[in-house]
Amino acid sequence: MFDERKILSELNPRLRREVILHNTAFLINSVPLFEDISEDFMAELGSRLEFSVFAPNEVICAPKDWS
Repeated sequence: MFDERKILSELNPRLRREVILHNTAFLINSVPLFEDISEDFMAELGSRLEFSVFAPNEVICAPKDWS
């Protein structure tokens, strides 16, 4: 793997924004809630996404145990 944050931090802001948009636009555009957002908002949202890998059938969200 590679350290995406480190790589992005070494790019100038304009190129960083373009890379983020390229890497996240398809995912963001696939969510109906984000259909009509601006490119600026999409870039900001994309910059806050974090890549995670989960195994099949792995629980990634569960209700809090209130007992």
